Amino acid sequence: MSTNRHHGAMDCYGSTSSKSVRSGLPTIRVRTVEGSTVVEFVNAEFLFAEDDIAELVGPLRRLVGAGHTQLVLGLSGVRSMSSDVLAMVADLQRRLEKVEGRLRIVRAAAAVREMLRICRLDRYLAVEPDDAGRGSRAKVG
Repeated sequence: MSTNRHHGAMDCYGSTSSKSVRSGLPTIRVRTVEGSTVVEFVNAEFLFAEDDIAELVGPLRRLVGAGHTQLVLGLSGVRSMSSDVLAMVADLQRRLEKVEGRLRIVRAAAAVREMLRICRLDRYLAVEPDDAGRGSRAKVG
């Protein structure tokens, strides 16, 4: 049986609500499914602006700091992103490794998966084209 508790969108200050606090800016939506913390990017089709990326970094770090060690990052709405976002993903992976956690990326567009492959991040974390886990399995460690 699947547990699917919706926690709403989390703004950059870590508070949650059912709607984005500041419409149009990137936020994250957090929910728990079968023991994993699923994080979906909202309003994040193109992630290039430094301010937009800053809206995502803090809440993701706070999740790890609060003990969420099994993270699933859903990127279905992201079409393109800067290298700063790739650095954010790498930092998140490092933080999770320190606490024996795991980061999976699901529902990433082909262009985003290619960016992860080119940067070789797919060697260190699971990148799956959908929720079924049929994508590449990463080595850990």
